[in-house]
Amino acid sequence: MPRAERLLEGLRRSPKTDPQLSDRLVGVRRRMIACGDAEVAAWRIGAGPAVLLVHGWDDDHRLWEPLIDQLTALGRAVIAVDLPGHGFSTATQCSYPYAARALLAVAAALEPGRGGSLVRLRGGHVRPQQRIGR
Repeated sequence: MPRAERLLEGLRRSPKTDPQLSDRLVGVRRRMIACGDAEVAAWRIGAGPAVLLVHGWDDDHRLWEPLIDQLTALGRAVIAVDLPGHGFSTATQCSYPYAARALLAVAAALEPGRGGSLVRLRGGHVRPQQRIGR
């Protein structure tokens, strides 16, 4: 394993706390998606191409409450996720490679679809990453 990958594999978040559900997701079916030896929590609102919302380290799906409201008001489908070791996901820890595998599993299960988008938090700034299914 390359040195950089070993370093990334070693990064862990602080201990997991009791999860809380976003008010925006009350009544929305929570999907528990298999990823390795754990499950990742995800919610899909709406049909059609979706915006996949990915929170940062030590956050969870609740970070996106205002954006969920705005996107659904515009008629866009939304997928919110709790990365491994965060929120309702069952893993107790997370690494960057594990988070990447989890996002691939969520995308395969909830199908953001052609024309969907990925949005993530990085360094306190919201950054649209790419269109899915070019």
